[in-house]
Amino acid sequence: MQFTFKLEITELTWEDKAMIDDLMLRYCSARRFAFNRLLEGNTVNWTVHLLQDTTLSLNWRYFEHAAKDAEAIIESQKELLPLYLSDTYDKIESVEKTLKKAKNGSQRLLSRLKVLEKRKDILKGHVMNGTLPKVIFGGRQLFTERAEGKISRDEWKSSRNDQVYSIGQANQKGNANIRLSVNKIGINFPHRIDERKTGKGTIRVKNERKWFNIKVPEKYVTYIESVISSGKAYSVRIVRKDGRYFAHVSFEISNPRLEYMPQRVCAIDSNPEGFAVAIVKDDGNIVAHKFFRDDRLVYASEEKRDNVIGAIVKGIIEYARNNDAGAIVIEDLNMRDNKSFGRKGNRIIHAFVRKKFAENIMERSWKEGVPVFTVNPAYTSKIGDRKYREMYGLSIHESAALCIGRRFYGYGEWLNGPIAVGRPRERVPVQYVWTSLYGYGSPKDPYMEPPGRKGSVGKNLGGNGQAVLTGRPAIGPPRINEGERKGGERGGSPQATGNGVKPAPQGGQVCAASLMRNDMRYTNPCLNPENCTT
Repeated sequence: MQFTFKLEITELTWEDKAMIDDLMLRYCSARRFAFNRLLEGNTVNWTVHLLQDTTLSLNWRYFEHAAKDAEAIIESQKELLPLYLSDTYDKIESVEKTLKKAKNGSQRLLSRLKVLEKRKDILKGHVMNGTLPKVIFGGRQLFTERAEGKISRDEWKSSRNDQVYSIGQANQKGNANIRLSVNKIGINFPHRIDERKTGKGTIRVKNERKWFNIKVPEKYVTYIESVISSGKAYSVRIVRKDGRYFAHVSFEISNPRLEYMPQRVCAIDSNPEGFAVAIVKDDGNIVAHKFFRDDRLVYASEEKRDNVIGAIVKGIIEYARNNDAGAIVIEDLNMRDNKSFGRKGNRIIHAFVRKKFAENIMERSWKEGVPVFTVNPAYTSKIGDRKYREMYGLSIHESAALCIGRRFYGYGEWLNGPIAVGRPRERVPVQYVWTSLYGYGSPKDPYMEPPGRKGSVGKNLGGNGQAVLTGRPAIGPPRINEGERKGGERGGSPQATGNGVKPAPQGGQVCAASLMRNDMRYTNPCLNPENCTT
């Protein structure tokens, strides 16, 4: 995961602004050129060689970063196309159901259905042919306004050429093209020179670095000093907005190392109207609970909602500290928010920004040095409502948070009656929910993304090649008779445990060993492996 903070470049003269604007123009032109060449099937390396033959007069690193920036745009569009198509199918199904209930066909619904069918055909064609919809640099809205004569040509060009990006490299002391100091930023401005041959190749440009003052908020000074002193790679994107110039600095952050299983964790269940928190001990019992409610999460504007989330996250971290929680446990939930739920429902779902909350809690926890883990929250609300709500006098959300904390420690749940649990192509009633079922009881490190995905930091492997923090922590006590956690739901992507990868048997189907009531958990009180004698 990357941590990003924004700094403003100050005290710029007209000459300084003209130099930065010219660099942005050349960089954005290179990015658009690279985007079109990549769509033609060229590789990134070959695209960089093609860029060197243009008259844009940038150095090799700027060309490479422009090509990678364009590649990221293409990859994100490819990843989103199937999601857009699936959401369109859901919306069509919702409109058709509404039409069936209507006594007389609604013209508005029929028009909406026609638009959705057209969008479905377009997206389906792109998915089947491996193509992309038109990408308009500068924004589709401004493009329409320019076509209608509502904005000038200069305004349109300014929106298309408003940034420059430089990827960080650790072997270049953080960043080669854009350097950062405590109160200044140095930008390389390449200038074309006569070509000359050297031992390293042909030189076409000469770099001139110019330093500018930046306004650094006091809360960011520590981060800048640590990044500069450590030599860690950091990426910088210079952005122009409303005549002002900002530097967005990003660098990788990671989970604080978990030396031993914490005796208490702070489990969080997120909901549209607030966040339920439960402090859970390693024996599975609840110590404290609180619901952080704020109606502005649903009805406030986006910027105000972000501020509210930040304030709630700060309160949750303080609450966890006061109750001696050694880790934060949140939901690993990917919510679909494009399905139509009606006007009021769509607003609530759109406002329910789990991703924003997760980013805030991870950043805040990283600053405080508290580890964060995620668990699959499947059936936690049902289990909490059925088992713990009346027992402890909790709300349904607080009881779900308790189940999330228990799931982190690897507890299964006995119920007073069966509930429907989803299996491949069927739902079956069960009275005991295994933590190993579908890997629900497997805490993961949210900072580590799967290898090969955008922003990935590589395979999550230890020094001996074993997986770390992707399955149940190997340092915890064993769970008797529960059986080892198996692979993915259909065996396509076996999940890692603390000691490596164990694929699922029986053709990839999930299975778990039967458990007796008195074998629900290993009762060894020793949590620190260094102090264990058994």
